[in-house]
Amino acid sequence: DLERKLRSRHPDIASAHDLENLLRDLGRRLPLRWLKANYRDGHWVVEGDIAQVIADISFEGVTRYLRNSLYSLTRNYVGQVDSLEVRRKLRSTVTSYMRKRGFPKAIVELKIDDDGKNASYQFVIEQGEPCIIAGIEYGFRLPKDVSPKLVVGEICDIEEINAAVNSLEEDLRNLGFGQVRVDTAAERYNRANNTTTLYISGVIGQKVKYQVLDDQKRFLIDDIFDDGDLTDIDPTIVGPDAMGVELARRYRNQGYIDVTVTGPTIDRASEDEVVYTYNVEPGQQYLLSNLQFEGVTVFERDDLPTIMDLDSIWQTRQPLNLDELKKGIDLLKAKYQEAGYWDVAIRDPGTGSKDRDTGTVRITIVVQEGKGRILKDVIIQGHQALSQEDILDLSEVSPGDPLDRMKLVDFQQALRTEYINRGYLYATVSLDLVPYAGKRTIPVEVKVNIDEGKRVRIGDITVSGLIRTKEKVVRRELLFEQGDWYDPERLAATRSRLTQLGLFQSVQILPVYRNSITEQAEELDLVVEVREASAGNVSFGPGWSSYSGFRYTAESGYANIGGEGRQITVRGGFSEEQQQAAIGPRTLVGRNLGVAYLEPYIFEWPVDGSIGVSNNARANEDFWELSYAGEVALIHKLRNFLVGSTISTFY
Repeated sequence: DLERKLRSRHPDIASAHDLENLLRDLGRRLPLRWLKANYRDGHWVVEGDIAQVIADISFEGVTRYLRNSLYSLTRNYVGQVDSLEVRRKLRSTVTSYMRKRGFPKAIVELKIDDDGKNASYQFVIEQGEPCIIAGIEYGFRLPKDVSPKLVVGEICDIEEINAAVNSLEEDLRNLGFGQVRVDTAAERYNRANNTTTLYISGVIGQKVKYQVLDDQKRFLIDDIFDDGDLTDIDPTIVGPDAMGVELARRYRNQGYIDVTVTGPTIDRASEDEVVYTYNVEPGQQYLLSNLQFEGVTVFERDDLPTIMDLDSIWQTRQPLNLDELKKGIDLLKAKYQEAGYWDVAIRDPGTGSKDRDTGTVRITIVVQEGKGRILKDVIIQGHQALSQEDILDLSEVSPGDPLDRMKLVDFQQALRTEYINRGYLYATVSLDLVPYAGKRTIPVEVKVNIDEGKRVRIGDITVSGLIRTKEKVVRRELLFEQGDWYDPERLAATRSRLTQLGLFQSVQILPVYRNSITEQAEELDLVVEVREASAGNVSFGPGWSSYSGFRYTAESGYANIGGEGRQITVRGGFSEEQQQAAIGPRTLVGRNLGVAYLEPYIFEWPVDGSIGVSNNARANEDFWELSYAGEVALIHKLRNFLVGSTISTFY
């Protein structure tokens, strides 16, 4: 079957490119140690060696914590081709990791369990004595109030050491030290006594503090900066000059338009600490009394504060906040753009007209609206796969509506996406805007230029990465087949279905040849790349409640019996039921026991069969509830309609 497919896909090897495609195709379909092609007697002779696949990787002789970390580090090799190079690389990776975690004398032995088809790797590790930190040297003077987490006598675990170095840098910043840089520790390892001396270099500036003096209202700083603001202004990042500018800005946003900030003056409180002091003269606080608009005809005056998100100024007399006013002007401008007024100009109102006697400010916003653009017509060119009605349905504007530039962008993207979803991967969509003269408005004709390109079909479909799972388990979940039009939504739904099986830790559906799309191929060969997850699970959990007393639950399951996705799950729970009433001379134990089995695709039909039985006993005040239950169900997953839903019949 494989040879037949290859001959039909590569009928003639006329160039190096053709040969490369053939060899790549073989490499996708078969796990190979090596592959070569020789030209003999007018024919290409392809030779290779089929390799085994790594089915599992396990670790013995290390703690559970290190075992889990090592498996996470190496699990990407599961499913790859077994080779001497991979073995050497994995052994080197494991040895390096053990040294990194403080076991430089660890001995790593790799055992291979070969069943003739797959290979299981078992690393037997003799940890040896751990390396100990014998000394720590710093390239800078540590402040007295800093207690590093690195101490002599700990294991020289590089991950823990780096975490401690990062924590030290963070602690120094939190204490207000500027220009902090603490470098990763360098090691001097003494193999004779298995110890390490750490050298930590870096730079620590001075501790920086800011002080604000305001003779009129000393605690104004609490009004100007809330907790979040003070967190954002980091003395180690915001310089003295920038802090002065920030102070002035925040005062002005509280209505102190005439504020003056002088300084800073520098006071060295200690060898490590410098204090920057600012003198603030706030002046008079102004309240926003009136907000007026000139030149506005498009919107109702009463709606303008809502558009600008300034409703609060009408509810209470608010201090003038220039930042809020600027944001409001930006919102108003965006609203004009939505209404088709692309050339709108809004003059900066500055600080408005101040009345010192009443302490109020009147702001006047002057708007030059310009002419609004309206949609005159939509002219569509180059479309065949989609009707004009289908294309216009994707647009959110109709002739006579204001022309929103963002809606045009959304329309262009939606149309391109619709073509891709129908298999036209190479379709291009461009818009030309043709304005016409108008007295009050500018009618605009939108020309939609479409180059549909080739419609793409799905070619050969290859499945790779399987170890324990049979290929049919993957293929029966595919929502597409060879010859179908390319549909990215079906590919995404297939990826989701395969992931939901619980058998794979990763699923990818990719073109076999990376340059297929670049070359605008009419047929895309796809490879479904999966990486198998652990099919079994065991969990146990103790608990306690005031009513039932101690409770214990356990669950175990296996999701890939026979490599065909069959699932079995056993659940159990026991509880004291300490509030129970005795039944006769005996006292029972609460329980919840259940077994469930799932047989997917009965007789290869798209119907799953499940059976479950359970036994429950639960105390209920002065009586017990005892129950036995069983259920048999047939379940059909909907593939083409209401994807993700199921229809089931059960007894």
